[in-house]
Amino acid sequence: SAAEQQTLLAQLDDAMNVGDPLARLRFVVMVGEFAGPQRALDELRELRDKLAEADRQLTPTEQHLADALEQVYRGFVAAPAEPAALDEAQTKLLADKLGWFGRLALAPAEGRDQAARQKLLGAAQRTLLWGGGAMFVAGSVALVGLVLLVTILILAGNGTLSSGVIPSPIPPGIYAEAFAIWMFTFVLFNVALLAIPLGDLKMLGVLAAQFCSMLLALAWPRFRGVPWRVIRHDAGIYLPRFAWLEPLRGLATYALSTPILGVGLVVMLILTQAKGLLDGPTDPFARPDVPAHPIVEVVRSENPWMFWQILLVAAVGAPIVEEIMFRGVLYRSLRDSTRSRRVLTSIILSMGVSGFIFAVIHPQGWLGIPVLGALATGFAIAREWGGTIWPSVIAHAFNNGMVTVLLFTLFRQ
Repeated sequence: SAAEQQTLLAQLDDAMNVGDPLARLRFVVMVGEFAGPQRALDELRELRDKLAEADRQLTPTEQHLADALEQVYRGFVAAPAEPAALDEAQTKLLADKLGWFGRLALAPAEGRDQAARQKLLGAAQRTLLWGGGAMFVAGSVALVGLVLLVTILILAGNGTLSSGVIPSPIPPGIYAEAFAIWMFTFVLFNVALLAIPLGDLKMLGVLAAQFCSMLLALAWPRFRGVPWRVIRHDAGIYLPRFAWLEPLRGLATYALSTPILGVGLVVMLILTQAKGLLDGPTDPFARPDVPAHPIVEVVRSENPWMFWQILLVAAVGAPIVEEIMFRGVLYRSLRDSTRSRRVLTSIILSMGVSGFIFAVIHPQGWLGIPVLGALATGFAIAREWGGTIWPSVIAHAFNNGMVTVLLFTLFRQ
């Protein structure tokens, strides 16, 4: 009905008609889809008026996109069933810059190419199912994780569950030095990668930098005279009794991290709102300031080999290296250096400091610190009461791998 249509368009306006011009042009396509080409033309005209009021100029690419959409919808007003009168360059520009929305604009409900339209609608339905399924699974995992988290805290509080990070005979300063060496060499290697023309193999260079810096850091305690078996135990790199249960412990670690992650997300949203209030009026056509990893832009690449490299770095390299260095080496140093304090104080300080540093070194910016710190806290809980770092490695790998695959799937859809 007309009332339902207006309600839907109002909801889309709130969700999509914000941010940079590209996002607003996607909203124009949705207006054309639900209200017809004439309404899309009206929306385009309103967008141009808003840009003029804000003294905002479109980039050449944005201008070409707006002109192409205007040409499309003017053609559909005159002849709804006729193909869009665009040349090959304009058609490619719409598909490249607006993605699914650009292709949808070229396949109206009354158009001749219904096969292309059904393919696009099918992709949208699959994405909706993916999103709905992911939300259901996430909610179920969070509920299970909350039960696990509360159980662990209760057992630890009454002394039934003892710490797996037993005191080391090695001075904690040695492990602090090892962590500092890792930080320095990892940054140094990544800066060096900028000068090496690796082309499509650049993510393999990042993987090499991850492992080389870690090996150099772990070599430092050995150079200081610490036996390798002691290093392995102190950093939690050993295999425990019933090692075959580690994958299950890893999934349990991810589950108990999800309710903590939920708290981190709420804090991030509060900080985002507070930042908006403090910043005052901003450019209404700027991209929303939300934490995002630069690798997201690389995931958009059409090169499948690049995707597999990203997955290798995100789901293998980063979990192994970061868990060994943060939850293994750094957490060990912090726990041993604070053992003179109460146990709970030592644990909170160690989790807080290691989690904060873990969050800060990631490129998502300060707004991403609560979310990344929440994940780090969940991983540290598994390290504290499990002893080894393998459950947190598995949880970290599962999280990164799932996010990477989900992003890739959404972009492809």
